[in-house]
Order: sequence, then C-alpha cells, then structure tokens
Amino acid sequence: MEQLDSRLKNIIDTAFLDTGGAVDYAALNMCTTDTVSRKIYIRDTVFWKLSEADHVTFASIRNDIAILHQQLHFGMMGCETNNYGRTEIESLRRDYGLRVHPFNTVGKLTSKKLIQKGVTMEKNAIVKFVNSWRQNALDDPTNQLKLGQIVLPKQKTEEMIRWMSQLDSFVRKDPEGFATGNPKYAAEGSGHDDGIMAALGNIFMIKTKIFGIFTGRPSTGVIHHNDNPQSAKQGVDKGAGLVIGHVDDSYLYQGL
Repeated sequence: MEQLDSRLKNIIDTAFLDTGGAVDYAALNMCTTDTVSRKIYIRDTVFWKLSEADHVTFASIRNDIAILHQQLHFGMMGCETNNYGRTEIESLRRDYGLRVHPFNTVGKLTSKKLIQKGVTMEKNAIVKFVNSWRQNALDDPTNQLKLGQIVLPKQKTEEMIRWMSQLDSFVRKDPEGFATGNPKYAAEGSGHDDGIMAALGNIFMIKTKIFGIFTGRPSTGVIHHNDNPQSAKQGVDKGAGLVIGHVDDSYLYQGL
C-alpha cells in the first residue's frame, strides 16, 4: 500500500460537492493528488439523501463538510454551481470560512477564453481526460513515464462500493452523438450519478487548478495551491490499486 504524507508540499487533498440533479441527493468526492508522481488518488465519496425526518438537510450537509475539513484539512474545495450549488458555496464561505471554488458543467465548450479560465467543465472532455489517465495507470503500472494517472483504493469503503455501483451505470446515452464526437454521459435509467459527477468535478478542479491543464495537452509545469487554512496535517493511509479492465470512451471505466 502506497503511503502519502499530506504534510508534504506535493501532496494535496481536495474535495468537491455535487448537489445532484434532484433536490434530495448530494455527494462529496475526496481525492489526494501527488504533484510529483502526477497521480490522482480517488480516496472516498460521501453520499447524502436529504430527509427532514432523518434531519438530513443542506444545513446539516454543510456542517458535515466542515467537520470533514477539520479532520482532513482539504487544501482545495470546489462545488458545482448548477442546481443548488451556488447557495451552498455562499453558505460554506459565509458560515464556515471555507474557500470553495465554483464550477459549472456544459455539454459543449468552444470558447477559448472560458477554457483558459478553467471553471467551466465540458462533460465529454473530462470523461476523455479521466479515461486517458486511467489508461496510463493500466499501461504503466510502475509510473515510469509520469504521464498522469488516476488510481482507486484497494480497500473500498461502503460508500466507495456505492460509488462503483454508480460508475457501472454511468453510460454513453446517444450512440449517434458518440459517432459525431459529441456523446452524452449520464446514469442509466432512473439511477443517480451525483457521486460520479462529484468525482469528475474534483478531477477537473485538480486538472486546471493544480496541474494547470486547460486543454487536452498536459502542462510542463506544476502549480501548487493551498486554499484553506490548516491543510498540513499528519498523513493518512491511502491505498492505490490498479483496476483491471479496458478503458474507452463508451464508459468512464469499463470492466471494473
């Protein structure tokens, strides 16, 4: 098991909140990035189903996130502004003093100005980026080339198993669009993809804010960011395991 110490400047813990397409679901994805080895470790995901009866509200979710930050000291946080995200960003900033980056998702992005700002995520483009870095992990297990890799933990929590279940149902929706280079990705049937969208948002934030990659071509430099106070802490164990399977553009990961 690979040991990462988040006291090191090259280790950055990040979190990304997605409030989901429905008012009653939300997910927070947590990653750890090693900027030297150019690895992104998908660490865990927290899911919430809002319920007044169970006292799960957006206010309680914000409190949970603040507690997680106290424990894990996220160096960077982001949130999807679509749906209910903008309100959550404002509340986390005002009530807890957390610096949360706003991001939004679009189907197609052509504006060079918006691309360079790095706050607008094109879903198709980030899926291709994730697939590319996952493929690097499969092709170069010892990371000799340092082309950038995304890895999953060997030991998965119950919520990561749930995340994997969402991953299995995250599919390409329109074969015709895929043939023209403009596919659509979403949960199959009536399933949810809030956990997957939170992970995609987190990886997009890491891609642009940490690695400075605004297009499909990797940056030669590394940008170190540390947005939130008290982000340096004693490291925790983070497992890194390769997932056996072929990766293509039809699914986020195939053959998990």
